[in-house]
Amino acid sequence: MRWLLLSDLHANLEALEAVLRDAEARWGSLRVACAGDVVGFGPSPNECIALLRERDALCVAGNHDLMVLERIAPRCTPDGLRAVEWTRARLDRSSREWLATLPTAREVSGSFVLCHGALEDPDHYIVDDADAQAQLSRLEACYPGIGLMVCGHTHRAVWAPAGRVRRANAGACFSMAPSVPALVNPGSVGQSRTLERSARYAVLDTAAGTVEYCAVAYDHAACARKIRAAGLETKLYVTLGALLRRRIRRGVGRTAEWLSLRPQSP
Repeated sequence: MRWLLLSDLHANLEALEAVLRDAEARWGSLRVACAGDVVGFGPSPNECIALLRERDALCVAGNHDLMVLERIAPRCTPDGLRAVEWTRARLDRSSREWLATLPTAREVSGSFVLCHGALEDPDHYIVDDADAQAQLSRLEACYPGIGLMVCGHTHRAVWAPAGRVRRANAGACFSMAPSVPALVNPGSVGQSRTLERSARYAVLDTAAGTVEYCAVAYDHAACARKIRAAGLETKLYVTLGALLRRRIRRGVGRTAEWLSLRPQSP
């Protein structure tokens, strides 16, 4: 079976539509699994939820989803909190009810476990080997016989066999060893936080035992217009061109580092 692995959509309809078109054109029919943060920051929460429901996607709740539902206390920037409140006010009843059904972790078809951040905490970032190894140990204890964990939250595409974290570039395809547990982060569909401004996803082929990482361009301008119209513009949505012009005008160095946009070394 092939699974389309998504995470961190952040209510970006243009990015989600582009990912679905690209994946279905390349692989045909796919089951969809989403590692959370369907909403938050972006301008199209109801539309993104509707698309996932149309695809009968298996999803878990991310920290932004839980903040919108008021199930966890807000732990985000002022921009993020403003987006949470905006989203909460605009979710329709059907979308809210669907979001409220999402667990924070779930086993999927005996093949992998889906969560947002850590198994025990959707707001915990898995960023290094120690984090990944601790999660795989917990995976073994809580889900015996399941050797794959799919998560998101960091917005960075990662492949971590035996908890050894490495960046996963678009186009990379990794084989899973039956006896080696692994962690997969497909990257962010809707809110890239690297200089690569594409929508990221991954495809898991359980029969072949492979994970392929993918990227696709989408209509940034259309999304940006909606963001501005909704009053949701944040530093993370400023275009790279605007950042460079600002850097030249102000003579401010390290702009990419200030926004945590510099890609990590492999």
